[in-house]
Amino acid sequence: MLGLPLRAARAARAGRAARAGRAARTAAAAALGAIVVLGAGLAGPARGDAATLATAVPVQRIVGAPIALDQFQWFVGLTTDGRYLYAADRARIVKLDTDPTRAIASFDASALAPYLIKTPRSQYGVGSAVMAAGPTGVFVTDGTRITRIGSALDGTGIAQFGSEGTGVGQFGAITGMAVSRDWLYVADAGNHRVVRLPQTLDGSDWRTFGASGTGIGRFGKLAGVAATDLAVFVADAGNDRIVRLSPALDGTGWAEYQRREAGMYGTLQVKGQQLYIRSTDCTADLNPGVLRVAVSLTTSGAGCIRIAPTDVSVSARSFATDIAVTPSGTYVGTDAHDSGIVELRRLWPDSPSVADTYGRPAFGMLGQLAAPQGAVVSGDTVYVCDSASAAPLAGTRIVALRRSDMTFVSQLEAPCSAGLLAADGDLVFASDGEKIFRYRGPDLAAAGTYGTEGNGRGGFSRIDALAAAAGVLYVADGGQGRVARLSAEAFDGTGWKTVATGRFPTRAAFLGTDGRTLAMAVESKGSVSVSRIATSLGGAWRTIPLRSSGKAVTDVGGIDVDADRVYVTVGGVAGKLAPALLVLRASDLVTVGLGRNPRGSPPAAIRYPTGIAAVGGEMYIADGVTAPGRAGRRSDAAVDIWEIAPAP
Repeated sequence: MLGLPLRAARAARAGRAARAGRAARTAAAAALGAIVVLGAGLAGPARGDAATLATAVPVQRIVGAPIALDQFQWFVGLTTDGRYLYAADRARIVKLDTDPTRAIASFDASALAPYLIKTPRSQYGVGSAVMAAGPTGVFVTDGTRITRIGSALDGTGIAQFGSEGTGVGQFGAITGMAVSRDWLYVADAGNHRVVRLPQTLDGSDWRTFGASGTGIGRFGKLAGVAATDLAVFVADAGNDRIVRLSPALDGTGWAEYQRREAGMYGTLQVKGQQLYIRSTDCTADLNPGVLRVAVSLTTSGAGCIRIAPTDVSVSARSFATDIAVTPSGTYVGTDAHDSGIVELRRLWPDSPSVADTYGRPAFGMLGQLAAPQGAVVSGDTVYVCDSASAAPLAGTRIVALRRSDMTFVSQLEAPCSAGLLAADGDLVFASDGEKIFRYRGPDLAAAGTYGTEGNGRGGFSRIDALAAAAGVLYVADGGQGRVARLSAEAFDGTGWKTVATGRFPTRAAFLGTDGRTLAMAVESKGSVSVSRIATSLGGAWRTIPLRSSGKAVTDVGGIDVDADRVYVTVGGVAGKLAPALLVLRASDLVTVGLGRNPRGSPPAAIRYPTGIAAVGGEMYIADGVTAPGRAGRRSDAAVDIWEIAPAP
């Protein structure tokens, strides 16, 4: 018999969403994603064949506005050359004029994505770019190599220098860079030293200072560096201090400012007689703020520029990702992942008050998605559960797209997830794990709520999955170990019928139906089972363990049924990331085909499918991009909708 989850649905969904949405707090990101439409005729292979059902050609983008210059997905770095700001926004670098604040150029840095997100410097594990800017360009690093991009951001002026090691021209772990005059200063935490080299990156005039230790001339764990014509400042997080050095790196000019965690985050900027440091010292709840200290490094100059929810109306979990100081103000890149706000804030140079904000979140625009978790189709509408949050009930929305041309119709802030979204006719159903919410039509007008806590008719202990077809709504109640059906139109318990399915510990459950067959996928630890039953809920479930290429499937994104085929999107096989589409014959649940988007063929490749809707030989696949439980395996692909035609 098929077993349903015993763990709370909200906890299970929260775990999946937290893993799938994180950069944001492992990265991030909000995980970005796309909807992928696969053309008709994918169920053609003969029974038992493991054929490739879809390829990446031809590929046509059918909806999804490109990210505009003033839209940001996720700040991972901010630096300045004194006149312009350069913001690292996941897989691109944007150049901004500071007065007035406006974006004027953008550089596609997708090839440098590891440089922009590899070094985590936040307590939340957010990948933060190590950057610097000067007259010759913008410098980024992956920890052991430095790449320079010409300041025009037009692809010119690119150079690269460095390798891993301890010798000349080598770095252990770069955690900070700064520019002054003709020099680039580097905090090499791996070798406990500060390095000075020319901005030309030609390897000449190499100079270093420092060794491992606690005294003068020694460093614990370098976290960042700032530089002026008169001094170099180093965040020595290992020794809880900020150190001042002579720019000649000859050991002279040593002074230090001791304060617990003052240099923890390592983002330093100097303006006049003030040193600005991103630090935990400024907020009681340890959300990063900005510490302001006199460059003399005396405690009398200490103070805090507080980046907090009171400054701007954002989530309480807003935090500063990076800072840059120019003559026109102090700029702070901020992310509030629960509310989806990504802003560049400018503060008055010598005051903690906010002068203005700049930027719009990309996923707030029509036709753009942040982290799609599931998709369902009804009539001429595709409904997508989209989320920019690490929590299933914060920041989620249902987006309605016109199926004929995949244009944006409407959106509604509502709880949903890959399994807790269903549609039939002009009715849309979503759940928070406790109640079922109904909406009508592509305008998503509220049309009632159903369900109470309990084990009788209309009672649910824990809702794990929804499916709808032919005027009937199906609900998987994991707490009671049963599946219930009821009238979707009446929505009052009319037509109620249940079938017990047994219980055993699971991670998640998914339902799909075409009005004749009801199919369910249940994740257990290290395995997935797929079952089917007639939609009347009569007879017995037929169940098989799900395997791909002979190996156990471990992660499922969604399930749906169409024309005697069960389609299952797969994210992991045998514990490893392995995006695929499995096709099973609904009548006997035997695999009839295996679809796997080829790697190395972006942007068409499916990276982590989190939901599927199958109808009329077409499949709509929500690509959530990040595999649950695999921190850091993120894609920085554009947020678009693609149509992928099958191979002839």
